[in-house]
Amino acid sequence: MAYAIIENGTYKTRVEGENIEFSPTVFQPASTLTPEQKTEFGVVEFSFSAPPAFDPLTQRCDETTPTQVAGVWTQQWVITELDIGVIAVNLARAKADKWAAIKAERDRRKAGGYTVGGKWYHSDEGSRIQQLGLVLMGANIPAGLQWKTMDGSFVTMTQTLAGQIFSAAAVSDQAIFTRAELHKVAMEASVAPDAYDFSGGWPIVYVES
Repeated sequence: MAYAIIENGTYKTRVEGENIEFSPTVFQPASTLTPEQKTEFGVVEFSFSAPPAFDPLTQRCDETTPTQVAGVWTQQWVITELDIGVIAVNLARAKADKWAAIKAERDRRKAGGYTVGGKWYHSDEGSRIQQLGLVLMGANIPAGLQWKTMDGSFVTMTQTLAGQIFSAAAVSDQAIFTRAELHKVAMEASVAPDAYDFSGGWPIVYVES
């Protein structure tokens, strides 16, 4: 429990569990005072309150002098509008942070696989290099070459399939990057870019299939 020290009806300070020198002979936490000592030293119960809702991009919320609410000294807050220059910096930082988060989601999905003929194929950088190698091999792909898909099953790799996988990668990448850019435009136009929700509209990846 917290306590307030009141002098002549005016709030002086808040005390919690620390030792306080109330007099030359009384040095102890407020919670250990007797009712008589609390009255003598002006120690009363203190009530905390939650900060009110505010926009951290354009406002600040600070604790101010407590007041009595229903007879109990209660924590109070004041909201102040920020300077226009500070707001501009905050908005720019919020947009940069949110764009970084959107790009991270974009890159995560880029590595989430793409489909050909009902099968999901790996799309991490290493797999993309291997798939490009298959395209370059063309008709020289070894006959009967078994290629592992994302569900753990194998398919027979052919020149045609290699080309289809390569094309699927391009289509998938374009869709993912387009969605990221659309989210960026919407986020930057938002009055609250820090709260912008970019979870919707993405092409599905293997783990969502």
